[in-house]
Amino acid sequence: MKRLTKRTNEGVLLSEENEERYTFIELIDILLERLAAYEDTGLTPEDLKHGLNAAVRKKLACEYFGLSTSQVSHIEELVQADKDGKLEVLPIDIGTDVFALRPGMPWCAPITACSVKNIVFHPPENGNRMYILAEVKADRGLHIRFSPEDIGRTVFFTHEEAEKALEEVRHE
Repeated sequence: MKRLTKRTNEGVLLSEENEERYTFIELIDILLERLAAYEDTGLTPEDLKHGLNAAVRKKLACEYFGLSTSQVSHIEELVQADKDGKLEVLPIDIGTDVFALRPGMPWCAPITACSVKNIVFHPPENGNRMYILAEVKADRGLHIRFSPEDIGRTVFFTHEEAEKALEEVRHE
């Protein structure tokens, strides 16, 4: 934003280049528009002089994104958890239906329909790994376990994807 004013020993004046550029009415409109935009921020001159502290930044985020202060606080907690290595984005939702390839197991169908029941995290001393537990639909109580890396390789979201992968496995 280009300045309209300049500060001098006498006070605040309109800059020379703007004196001839705008009519008085145009200048009043511009000044009122800028004043309204400033007032919309909810900031005070003291806020700007002393820098934007955490409370002011939170207030701006609430207004800009239309969030409550508790929502912004929750986002701050998530950011800190991510920095601390405590945040994982889950690769799949509980209840998602998946189709697992089981071609080398003669006692079950080569493609097994399952429903995700649980996501388990191993503690850091055991490699900090995640695995997904899915219940076999045709045999309640029987579960398969797979890792996020298996999605798209041996576990699929559609039966068609699983069939295509199974054909590739059979032709190898």
